[in-house]
Amino acid sequence: MISMTLLLPDEKVDKILCACQNLLTCVNPSVREVAHVIGLLVSAFPAVNFLKLHYRSIELCKSQALSVNPDFDQKIQLDPCARSDLRWVNENISQLNRFMFGNRPADVSIECNASLAGWGAVCNGQTASAVDVLSKFGQQQLVMVNYARGFNQSETVKYLNEYK
Repeated sequence: MISMTLLLPDEKVDKILCACQNLLTCVNPSVREVAHVIGLLVSAFPAVNFLKLHYRSIELCKSQALSVNPDFDQKIQLDPCARSDLRWVNENISQLNRFMFGNRPADVSIECNASLAGWGAVCNGQTASAVDVLSKFGQQQLVMVNYARGFNQSETVKYLNEYK
């Protein structure tokens, strides 16, 4: 079996950590400084798991500022969500800096389907559907909400099964 690993060099991780920390300590960074950090984060996407989930709030601050004034040298304030995402990067990039790909079998497989009529999922012979969840929660998005909250697939299925 062949497997490959993609990871950032230590120097790149250090550069990202330093840039994020500098942005966090700066009260009013320029849009240019924010854009620089965004560029570093985007360049690390292929190697760092979940990083894509923690840069959009920073991007949004930059985009909102530029939509009002297209000057990259203007000073802005990062909102609490963007600051939280920068802290997440600082706390997690070193541990999540490893993407493995190859002919490795999946740990968990979830089959799912969705339409305007509802949704259903099967994992290890256990099923969940819109009917099961809607009776308790009244929303079809429970699986996606749990995934967005950081639950992995097996935790989401476990969560669903607890409320069946």
